[in-house]
Amino acid sequence: MTKFTKGIRPAMLSSAAARKALDHLNVEEFEYTFKTIDQLSEVWSSLSILRETADSRLTREARALAYRDQHRKAQEHAGTLLRVATERLEARRNTLRNDAFKRAGLLEQYPQAEEVRKALRELSQAERDSAISEAIDRGDAWIIASIRNFPPLLTGKLTMSREMIEDLFVDRAAPELREQMTEIDTALQSLDFAASSFNAATEEMRDIEAEDKANADAAKVAEAEAAFSKAIAQLN
Repeated sequence: MTKFTKGIRPAMLSSAAARKALDHLNVEEFEYTFKTIDQLSEVWSSLSILRETADSRLTREARALAYRDQHRKAQEHAGTLLRVATERLEARRNTLRNDAFKRAGLLEQYPQAEEVRKALRELSQAERDSAISEAIDRGDAWIIASIRNFPPLLTGKLTMSREMIEDLFVDRAAPELREQMTEIDTALQSLDFAASSFNAATEEMRDIEAEDKANADAAKVAEAEAAFSKAIAQLN
């Protein structure tokens, strides 16, 4: 069993750093992120107390199995908390991204779109790459919008991914929305750090050696009971 110091909360199981970076923005999804990290911290704290509370009625092996079951429940609860918080952040990102595309003119239907794709297909890949880069620099939304959601078969192969092209264009057309999406990345990273810290800290409290011994003993008992049942059956 790995020893640990009771009462020392893992540094990443605190919303303090995330709050310092994001709290001033007053974004509902960020508030939910802070709450989720604090809830993970509370679950860790309760598990720590359970693990450290002596119970003379139980052997070391029985305590190890009891904690294992508590740990599993905590993991399931933590997984639900993290999934919901992540989904909320991703939903905000999608909304911001859609707003950025709209502001940049990438959601418009341009009448010359088919001509643009045809012209790009007829260029060499190097020429296509250059044409797209120049369109980004000029802010030509009608060119970028014409290749969105269309496969290379219809536009010609490009070195940059569609997502990268879109991101570069949005950076120029709606930089403030790009900044907000970067803030979402910060929130997601805070969740990831908290999740990793929670998993490591709660896993560390398991007594694997005692769990293994309990499992081995249970197998031996099951074998002995089977042998006993067989012996009794033969007497009838």
